[in-house]
Amino acid sequence: CEQVTIADLPTEVTVQYSCGKQGYGRTHIRRETSGLLQIDSQGITNGFPFAFAAEARRAGDCPR
Repeated sequence: CEQVTIADLPTEVTVQYSCGKQGYGRTHIRRETSGLLQIDSQGITNGFPFAFAAEARRAGDCPR
């Protein structure tokens, strides 16, 4: 796959990628706070469209 970084800022990044006949897509990740991320991705894979949106929250330290 080939990828191109569209935006690379302190609180967000957008990457566009193309994988030939397998498809293409664009993913945007935005940091709202130190404990909250927004992830949005969409494109075409194997001829079918996809869209994915998620919110990631920090729940605490990892157990050791």
